[in-house]
Amino acid sequence: MRADSRAPGNRSARIAGGGPNIASIDLGELARFMHLPLSDRPALEEPRFPLRSLRPGEALYRSGDPFQSIYAVRAGFFKVVAVHNRGAERVLGFPMPGDALGVDGIESGNYQADAIALEAAQVAVLSLARLAQAARESPDVERFVFRILSREVVRNTGTMQLLGTLGAQGRVAAFLLSLAERYGRLGYSRASFNLRMTRAELGSYVGLTLETVSRSLSAFVAEGLIEVRGRAVVINDPRRLQALVDGPGREPLSLRAPSAGSPRPEASFPVAVGLWRQLSRGEHGQPEEPAALPPRP
Repeated sequence: MRADSRAPGNRSARIAGGGPNIASIDLGELARFMHLPLSDRPALEEPRFPLRSLRPGEALYRSGDPFQSIYAVRAGFFKVVAVHNRGAERVLGFPMPGDALGVDGIESGNYQADAIALEAAQVAVLSLARLAQAARESPDVERFVFRILSREVVRNTGTMQLLGTLGAQGRVAAFLLSLAERYGRLGYSRASFNLRMTRAELGSYVGLTLETVSRSLSAFVAEGLIEVRGRAVVINDPRRLQALVDGPGREPLSLRAPSAGSPRPEASFPVAVGLWRQLSRGEHGQPEEPAALPPRP
C-alpha cells in the first residue's frame, strides 16, 4: 500500500499558505479551524486576530519570553521543547492545525518552553485582552476560551498516562494511533501520513531512545502492522496496534523503556481559568508491554 499523496506531509507547500492570503481572521474562522463550537457571537464589534507566518525551524516563542498571546495553529506542524539546565531537550508535544500554543505562559507570565515550526506554518495571534472583551459580551465566547484551555490540559494528561502505563512498543503504537486520529479529524487519511518529526524527536516525546523507537517500528513492519518509507507511514492493522496499547503482559528486556521522568502538563488549568475570569471581568489589562506482538487473527 502506498502512502496517500493527499496526506498532509505530502503537500506542505499548499498547507503552509493556510488558504487565502489574508492578514487577520474573525471569531467565526477561528472557531472553524479549531473545530470548536461558537453559536453566540458578540453583539458589538467582533475582534479580529492577526495571522503570523513562520519558516521551517523558526521559533514562535522561546522559554522565558514574556507571555503576550495564545496562538492557534492554522497551518503547519510545530514541536514544543523544554530545555533543561544541562542543555538536554525534552519534546512536550507536536501541535498541528486546530491546536493551541502558549497556554503554559498564562500562570507565570512567561512561556515555559520553545515552540518551533517543523515546516512552513501559520498561526492566529489570540490576545487575551481581545478575547476577554468579547467574552464580556457573549457567554458563548467565554465557554469557547475555556474549551481551548481544557483541551490542552486533556492532551497533556493523556501524555502523562501514556508514559506512565505503557512499555516501549505500546508507547510508539499509541503515538501512531493518536497522530492518525488527529489527522483524521482534520479530514486527512488516518491510514497514511508523513511524520513531520524525526525519530529522535518522537522518542523524546514518548520517553524512549532513538534506537528503541527504531526497533519498535521495525517490529511493527516485520509483523505487517505498518509500512515505513522514510517518514511516510502506512497503518495496515490499527486493531493490532491498539492491542499493544490495551493488552497486558511483559515486554522483552531489550525493549524496556528508560525510567526517565515524564513531561508534566504545561499549564496549571485552575490558575489559568482564574486568570481568565479576572481578564473577562476587566480586572487586568491583559500495564506493561506484551512479550510479543498480538497474533494475527
